[in-house]
Amino acid sequence: MTFFLKAKPFKRFGGSDVTGINIGLQTRMYFGDEQKANEEDPILQRIEHRVRVPTLIARAEGDTYHFDIHLQGENETVFFDI
Repeated sequence: MTFFLKAKPFKRFGGSDVTGINIGLQTRMYFGDEQKANEEDPILQRIEHRVRVPTLIARAEGDTYHFDIHLQGENETVFFDI
C-alpha cells in the first residue's frame, strides 16, 4: 500500500483490506522532517530492532510524503500489538 499525503494529519493507521489477512494491523507513520520529535517519541524509541525504524518514516518528495506499508519481506513494516 502507498499513501500520498499533502498535509500532516495524524500518525496512526489501522486496519487492513488485504486478502488473506483477517486481523487488524496497527502501525504508525512518522515524518522524516520531524527528526527531533521522532527522537523524543516514546513509542518509536521502544522498537528493539533499530534497523526496522525506517519502515515507519515517511519521506518527503516535494510537497508530498511517500510511505509504503510492506506486509512481509526484508522491508516489512513494523506493526504493533495493541
